[in-house]
Amino acid sequence: MAKIDPMTDPQKVFEYFMQYGIKIIPIDINEENPSPYDFYPLWPPHQSTSDYLELSENLKSQCYFAVIVGPDTKYLVVVRINAKDENELFQKCEEIFKTKPTTPIIRHSEGFDIFFRADQNWLESMIDAIPEEFIQFSGFESGTRKHEGYLMMVEKYPHKGGYSIRSFDLKEGVKVIISGMIPVPPTIGYSWVNKKSFSHLPEFNKYITISTIF
Repeated sequence: MAKIDPMTDPQKVFEYFMQYGIKIIPIDINEENPSPYDFYPLWPPHQSTSDYLELSENLKSQCYFAVIVGPDTKYLVVVRINAKDENELFQKCEEIFKTKPTTPIIRHSEGFDIFFRADQNWLESMIDAIPEEFIQFSGFESGTRKHEGYLMMVEKYPHKGGYSIRSFDLKEGVKVIISGMIPVPPTIGYSWVNKKSFSHLPEFNKYITISTIF
């Protein structure tokens, strides 16, 4: 795992997420090829927290972080857009939302993640309708000692095998993640495009109606 300064990085996560009641969880990722999908949780997912004291008391000195999206995290959803740069991102945003979103945006290895709130009834109905997809961690090459160690660890700690998401494709290269985990800065390979406040996120289904999706 990457070496971070545990005295500063959890504080950044608190500043950007936890102070708004958004739950986060420590994760591990493949450092050589960081991906928004290829990671596993270091804690059981139900132990995600927005309590800074709980995080700092139980945190190992080296880790990355993911934010939980879905009904348990203030009805948070993420729009994941494949784009090579910010110009392409904002062009796609104009096409989808008819405006540039005034909301936090994170850059990662495959594009950008844009955070929104969702209406509770809409989100719960979507989760009921969309099947869960399990994402298997594949960070260690099969047959290597690291991979063997990983398999032993998964047997002992099943939550480290991967994680589940619910998502749908809004259009080509645009995915809406309505339940799951999203890696966040200060994770390696991830950076902020902007740091808009999480206190007043725009509501996703005011931009996109249900009839547009299907």
